[in-house]
Amino acid sequence: MRLPKKIRLLLLLLVMVLSVAIIVNIACKSSGDMAAEEEPPPPPPDDEQTAAEEPPPYDDDVEMGMPEIELTISKYLFKNEDEDPDFGLFSYFLMPRKPITVKDTNRYILTHQAFKTLISYAEYRAEAGEDTLPHENINVSYWPINVENDYTMEAEDISRSHKPDLFYVENYNYVCAKLILMKVPDLSGNGPYIISYADPLRNIENIDSTKQMLVIDMSRIEDSLLVEMVDYFQRKVADNPDTWQDGFDWDLIKLKFYSALKIHGRPVIYAATWVKDFFGLKNIFGSG
Repeated sequence: MRLPKKIRLLLLLLVMVLSVAIIVNIACKSSGDMAAEEEPPPPPPDDEQTAAEEPPPYDDDVEMGMPEIELTISKYLFKNEDEDPDFGLFSYFLMPRKPITVKDTNRYILTHQAFKTLISYAEYRAEAGEDTLPHENINVSYWPINVENDYTMEAEDISRSHKPDLFYVENYNYVCAKLILMKVPDLSGNGPYIISYADPLRNIENIDSTKQMLVIDMSRIEDSLLVEMVDYFQRKVADNPDTWQDGFDWDLIKLKFYSALKIHGRPVIYAATWVKDFFGLKNIFGSG
């Protein structure tokens, strides 16, 4: 009995496909065998030689020219003085404009209270009795203030006020803050900001784009979480500076999301639009 033409054609096609597959398999096997015969595997490397050829571990702090930060302290930056250049990192709590409403004033007061959670330089020296850490391992955080370094005058003014934090808001040096913020591109929020850089920023003319800068934008942080943001800031400056511009930061995402929920309530869709703009840690100058 002769098979139908269509079946015969299908069988012929199947035989051809199988033949090609067998030929290709044999060719690959032969090629592999020849390669194995021609190029025997290299001998295992000598341990001493390998150890000698391996490059030394990469030291991020040395490469970035920035020492390890072990402590963050707070200081007031008076209008008649400049930063102490011996510190390893310089941070600034910056408000871009004077408060317009009572709500703005209260927010700045809470920001100053969060600033005061950092140990002051005077407290650090009093507890230690001396500088126990080299200055290069200390991050100094400044609150610019528009009064001269006259402790007697400052104490008298504060003693007459029932709201000492208000004194530091009303006498905040907004001109100094504005001049520093103008040196940092792509900042459009209402703040407050925390800016950290390897050099003093008050009188610097040009920012070196090869140096890392940490920018924490608290514009969308709910008032009750400002202290948590300052705590996050302390942890972040102690990290490798290469991580400052990472796009994914789980600790920051949690704070942003929690803040959005507190502000917006249950509508997570609105909260998510806030989280989408989740920093703060911006790639200001590019990865280089």
